[in-house]
Amino acid sequence: MDNTSKLEASSSDDQRYAPRLALKGKATITATIDGRDYECTLIDMSDTGAKLRFRETPAPFKEISIVHDALGLFVGECVWQSASFIGMRFKEAGPSKVAVPVHACP
Repeated sequence: MDNTSKLEASSSDDQRYAPRLALKGKATITATIDGRDYECTLIDMSDTGAKLRFRETPAPFKEISIVHDALGLFVGECVWQSASFIGMRFKEAGPSKVAVPVHACP
């Protein structure tokens, strides 16, 4: 069974307004920054944003889009960057607002 898309509530504190959902097993996704694709790991998500870890740290940037196989495309902006981690804020609704319910992801 593939656990990369199953989400569970995270107990860590952060500055998001919405509760975040942590991925079991983490999901490798594609992030597009300044027209270039990067492979990264989706650490967690909420309705307002996501935390990503990059293998190849991108130069500072503002706009970002990510694609998750089960949840689709999310467009947003980088709100913080530290070493290989970034925090992004979605421009539109996050995972609980998409057509596929988060808990139904394979």
